Amino acid sequence: MLNLTPSRLTAYVSARSQGGISVFSGQAVIKPETVQAFLSRPKDTHIATGKLQEFGFEVERVGPLSVRISGPAELFTRRFGVKVEQRRDAALEAEGVTLPLTPTLETSANLLDTGIPEVEGIVFPQPVQLHAPSPKAPSADPPTPGYHHLKVPQDIVTGLNAGPIHQQGIQGQNVRAAMIDSGFQWSHPYFTSRNYNLKVSLPLDSDRDSNGHGTGESANFLAIAPQARLHGLAMTDIIEAFQVARDDLHVQIISNSWGSRYDTDGPNGTWDPYWSLVQAEIALCVQQDIIVLFSGGNGGMSFTASMPETISVGGVYVGETGQRSASDYASSFDSTRFPGQHVPEVCGLVGLRPRAIYITLPIPPGSEIDRSLGGKSFPNKDETATRDGWAVFSGTSAACPMVAGVVALILSRFPGADLQEVRQRLYRAVDVTQGQSAMGDVAGPGFDAATGHGLVDTEQACA
Repeated sequence: MLNLTPSRLTAYVSARSQGGISVFSGQAVIKPETVQAFLSRPKDTHIATGKLQEFGFEVERVGPLSVRISGPAELFTRRFGVKVEQRRDAALEAEGVTLPLTPTLETSANLLDTGIPEVEGIVFPQPVQLHAPSPKAPSADPPTPGYHHLKVPQDIVTGLNAGPIHQQGIQGQNVRAAMIDSGFQWSHPYFTSRNYNLKVSLPLDSDRDSNGHGTGESANFLAIAPQARLHGLAMTDIIEAFQVARDDLHVQIISNSWGSRYDTDGPNGTWDPYWSLVQAEIALCVQQDIIVLFSGGNGGMSFTASMPETISVGGVYVGETGQRSASDYASSFDSTRFPGQHVPEVCGLVGLRPRAIYITLPIPPGSEIDRSLGGKSFPNKDETATRDGWAVFSGTSAACPMVAGVVALILSRFPGADLQEVRQRLYRAVDVTQGQSAMGDVAGPGFDAATGHGLVDTEQACA
């Protein structure tokens, strides 16, 4: 949800309408047949956005009807005399729901007369509700099911030995990263209580994730790199997501917990020309010095992980007594599309079959994962409630953002590190000699087919 903190408020600006009547005017008749009159001319939009930028506002998106801007509350007060408040709603407060900040009734009129001739007015988003049963607001802290599991963030930090690096003050500062996933509901109390530097960037800055995957997996990245700037990109259009990450956001890392639905590598791999375009987009990212990581897969073989230009991440399971073994849920394979390439190169933390139920992760209440995993009993269900905003899951989808977080710490400590150096640092991993992968490859001393170089050791990677 937008506008939960006065440090960054979002509003919408209407530049002067080409029909001569403000969209905010009581005389405005807004219908499909008349809406064209409320569009703004590019010249007026350009002037309006320029003046707002001079004032110090950030222009985030320009549309035909409005321009989205953002800035701290004090800037709105200083420039337009607007004060904001959090309206009270006893019923929502009882459920732990926080309403967004909105202008006070006494000062909201100032936004319709800004003193800028090319600006008809500025409005703030207003709260909405779904016409469906409302789940109880999730807790900021994970539940504690009665079987061996890991909790974010502390157990991820311990498992990848990131604590010593965090204690040195290296937590991902000055690093920009992106995750391409199902969506990101970062208004979940787990995230808002920790003051992470987050931005949902596509599409339309929506705080939505009906599946829950992206929201949950992002907690793994943030556990390792809590001070990195993380952009969430919806995978509605993979091509566009890579373009936005590269060309608009200029990120240094892209974490991808996905692959082709059908095998695009290995002896039974198939190919469609679309994948050539995806491959080219990834290659262009790497050409511009972006580190691109992919999960190795959960029994499948995707070219996205085996590309020489990407870092492939597999899975290691750490048991209750600290023993390490290859995860039998994680893929391992020699590439047939790119001879000489092997997946995985390194590993993060991943659970075991049948469903890799392993890490408690925050997700939107009632999301697909919340409903499908919730209930009795382990190992087929996670023994959490089906609408509590938490689920216990992993897969190489969890391992990839963990390792991406380690890359963020490397870049934070060594800003000039390139792909080759990052790879070599990640290879200073903990050797895993027990267990086997989903494909039956056996772990052993040194580099092995099941775990590659082993479980990433953050302290060694940043040494």
